[in-house]
Amino acid sequence: MSQQNNFGEALTFYADRHPEPLKRTAMNVQYTSSRLGLQTLSIEMTTINSPGESPDWTNKTIIQLTKSELTGLCGVLFGLKSEVKASFHGENKNKGIAVYNNGAQGAAVTISVAGRHLHHFLSPEDRLELGVFTLRRLSDAWKVTPSDTLAILRQNELIRRNQ
Repeated sequence: MSQQNNFGEALTFYADRHPEPLKRTAMNVQYTSSRLGLQTLSIEMTTINSPGESPDWTNKTIIQLTKSELTGLCGVLFGLKSEVKASFHGENKNKGIAVYNNGAQGAAVTISVAGRHLHHFLSPEDRLELGVFTLRRLSDAWKVTPSDTLAILRQNELIRRNQ
């Protein structure tokens, strides 16, 4: 479910029943603007200490995507790409993110900071919801309609595959 806050619209996903602690996570994705004023997304992830408990948002890791990373994320979420990876984020250049297309199983998001990895698995339904959310943000950044954005992403993937 999306909500409005000072940073823009946001979506939060929970995997609070996972048996492995580093996969028992909450992930918040929100519309933000870069220092240059470009429209993008920030992704926050944190652990959930015990099943059914609230997320530990005081110890969250935040990564703001570049415009090209936002484009790559959109491609993965709509099954046009198998993965997108980004590294050297943050003041210390020690943060990274990887998102993997797991086909009919959904998608996997991994955020790392200084060697510590957090994992969040999206169901097919959550992947679709995040895909639409991401597509709308990319459409805003490109100043075109969401249907045009998806058509451009598909065309770009065809060009890439034929090279």
